[in-house]
Amino acid sequence: MMGFINLNLWAKQGTIKFPDEAEVPFWGFATTAGGEPQFPGPEIRARVGDEIIITLNNNLSEFVSLVFPGQESIPSPVKDNGIFVSYNTHAAPGGSVNYTFTATRPGVFLYESGTSPEKQVTMGLYGAIVIHPKGIDNPVHPDYKTAYGSNTGTYFDVEKVLILGEVDSRFNAQIGAGNQFNMLGFEPDHWVINGRSFPHTVLPDQSDFLVNQPVSSKINAATGQKVLLRCVNAGSQNHTFRLEGITARVAAVDSWPLKPRQGSIDATYLKNTITIASGETYDLIFTAEAEGQYYLHDRDLHHLYNVTQFPGGMATRLDVTPPEPVELPEAPSDLTCRASWRPLAVHLNWKDRSTNELGFVLERKTGTEHFQTIAVLSTPNLTNYTDYNVYPLMTYTYRIRAYNSAGFSGYSNRCSAIPCPIPPFYNPWMARSN
Repeated sequence: MMGFINLNLWAKQGTIKFPDEAEVPFWGFATTAGGEPQFPGPEIRARVGDEIIITLNNNLSEFVSLVFPGQESIPSPVKDNGIFVSYNTHAAPGGSVNYTFTATRPGVFLYESGTSPEKQVTMGLYGAIVIHPKGIDNPVHPDYKTAYGSNTGTYFDVEKVLILGEVDSRFNAQIGAGNQFNMLGFEPDHWVINGRSFPHTVLPDQSDFLVNQPVSSKINAATGQKVLLRCVNAGSQNHTFRLEGITARVAAVDSWPLKPRQGSIDATYLKNTITIASGETYDLIFTAEAEGQYYLHDRDLHHLYNVTQFPGGMATRLDVTPPEPVELPEAPSDLTCRASWRPLAVHLNWKDRSTNELGFVLERKTGTEHFQTIAVLSTPNLTNYTDYNVYPLMTYTYRIRAYNSAGFSGYSNRCSAIPCPIPPFYNPWMARSN
């Protein structure tokens, strides 16, 4: 029976954050009129045979449209006095447009802007469409928990979509301010998976300080589970993606299965490093064997930076654990702060009360400001940190919490410190009298 997927998208401007504390404007899609835009856009899920109806509402100051590569959706290019404007029917600023198509084959696909894509897609107007076989959620159906149907070798227990991309903060700042930008000068300085750079990539979904980047790219699996990675390159650069300690089977390329059905030639093959071209998709399947942490990352060294911060960029992690449920970590306690004058810094210490955390998130505020995340510490059992990004004679207040695959702990107690540029025992009047 055919189903109907009705989705409203609002094209808006928002702000994305990176571990090097950069905050960059972007364009993205929200799912409600008052909601936050997401980077990348909301994931659309359907089954083969479903009719997908998308209403695009445009809150930006220029035309916006959508195209759906790989779908049987016939676009209607738009010209103005013979000059090409959009690959598909667009929505004017403040307007809306409807798109309807039927999901005819399973796979993972992009949806993206069809208007000035060199600008709008690069600004973040893209997302993923995942189409499953009809029997994906029916335990007695032969297509149950398969990416491409029975006898295609695509059974999975854990499915994760990884959307690769890159950001040039100078480009985003100029376009976000309504200015022009010469694309020949496009030079990314942040590389992302699901809109985040490492170590933000390994934080849980819905991390509250990453309002516009809600989706984690960390993969959690239990030993013995089949893992399906659905890699999508939404960027303009090619990326050589490495799975450290993992050999996966390439099950499909561009959503064409390499073992289509029983009796067909099995063209699947094993790889631990794949080069994903711009706009290309790969489906990788492997069994989570030994417990541990396995890093997945771009092999290009430059793509593992957040401007000058290393490691960063296009990296994430697979955590393989015993097949028991993971509980939230306990909150750290006994947080203390000590200011020093040489070097000018605040030294923090705390008690790690949890045995199952993956790391910590440290937050700071000054005066009556709201707390801001200043560090994601992706090392378990850590009990200290030094904040060098401080100014003299300012009061800094800190708090910290732990995280793991289940989410965040509560916060620790708060502590405050005032960095001083001179030794606390120094007396200028005594110095003058001498």
